[in-house]
Amino acid sequence: MARNEVANIDEARSNRVAKNEEHRPLQINAKEVKDLICSEATDTEIALFVKYCENKGLNPFENDAYLLKFKGQPAFIVISEEYYLKIANRNDKFDGFKQGIFVKTEQGKIVEREGEMIIEGETLLGGWAEVHRKD
Repeated sequence: MARNEVANIDEARSNRVAKNEEHRPLQINAKEVKDLICSEATDTEIALFVKYCENKGLNPFENDAYLLKFKGQPAFIVISEEYYLKIANRNDKFDGFKQGIFVKTEQGKIVEREGEMIIEGETLLGGWAEVHRKD
């Protein structure tokens, strides 16, 4: 690999680090994650979350990503809807979206509906999204 290729890879990696409002790299540390984001996570889970955020350019303090943990289960990372919208809105061709769910009614019928409303007695089966472009 040529020296300039290595430099380009390093530059690409540095561009993925989470940035604050002034576009400086955001330092995410394990103590802040433990104290402010997910006190139940193990040190290993926190370390993986920090690295994931740094590598993907996610800022958990701007609600780009969440580290969630339920008792007896491993922690998991959730990328927020707001983050996806922030990225989509940077594209001039983005023209909005629709979202909805699939539910099973008490009578056993599977229904697709726009929005998020679930009526008492229904079971959520899944969700969908449709992204619109101007072209």
